[in-house]
Amino acid sequence: LRLVHTLKGNCALFGVSSVAHVCHEVETEVADHGGAVRREDRQRVAQAWAGTAARVRAFLGEGRRAIEVDDGDFVAIVKAIDEGVPRVDIRRMVASWRLEPVKRRFERLADQARALMQRQGKGSLEVEIEANDVRLPRESLARLWSTMVHLVRNAVDHGVGSGRAGTLRFQSRLDGERIVLSVSDDGEGIDWAKVALAAQRKGLVAHTQAELEAALFFDGVSTREEATDLSGRGVGLSAVLAAVRELGGAVRVFSAPGQGTRFDLSLPVSVLEEGRAALDLTQQRDLNLRSAPSSIN
Repeated sequence: LRLVHTLKGNCALFGVSSVAHVCHEVETEVADHGGAVRREDRQRVAQAWAGTAARVRAFLGEGRRAIEVDDGDFVAIVKAIDEGVPRVDIRRMVASWRLEPVKRRFERLADQARALMQRQGKGSLEVEIEANDVRLPRESLARLWSTMVHLVRNAVDHGVGSGRAGTLRFQSRLDGERIVLSVSDDGEGIDWAKVALAAQRKGLVAHTQAELEAALFFDGVSTREEATDLSGRGVGLSAVLAAVRELGGAVRVFSAPGQGTRFDLSLPVSVLEEGRAALDLTQQRDLNLRSAPSSIN
């Protein structure tokens, strides 16, 4: 169900309404009748996706693997060659091109957030990105990036906007041997009393702050009374947590009334393919990647 919900969210944001509609129907059936996603439901989703993929291939052809080099990287490598930088360092710089700039992923999430704000008729959205030139491997983090759409959707649905300008902030940084990806907003913050009631309906004990935070990531816990095409199923955050744990990481949430909400996704460098290359690259560029002080306690 987490995968269906994640697929629905991404397809809805990119305008693939046919697949999103099928996913929403499957979610509704599971909610109405209980149990798990049935085999025939998975086949419906797969067929909807296959049909869309076939139409896209008709226009764009078969996909191919390619490495994109932005202007900054190109200028840096030319300068390094002109200055006679040792071959081993140039090789390291070129090898880093196989890693994906986190900034690029954040920019896509920001575009999705703006589209959602416009769709809901909310106020303007300011986006701040502080990627710190962090790069990460594409393949091993693909599932994680797909689930991060839930953090954006939650921010738009529960946090920023509502007739006023809001700010959504993305940050990536290296903190010792950890890679931290953060998504924060300046909204009203999480209503922990509602979280406690939602957890109680699921039979969970949620009295302490730690228990409330754990309940927030439990399947089926949602502060929404009714599910919408954005949120309310209570599986989005659990999908994020599952993807992070699969990589050996952890998730923390920081939220207080009137001070917004921040989600920190902390990943160990050691479990990421070519993660050490990303660490070496950022250290080589002598960047200050220490965590900036947060206004959310």
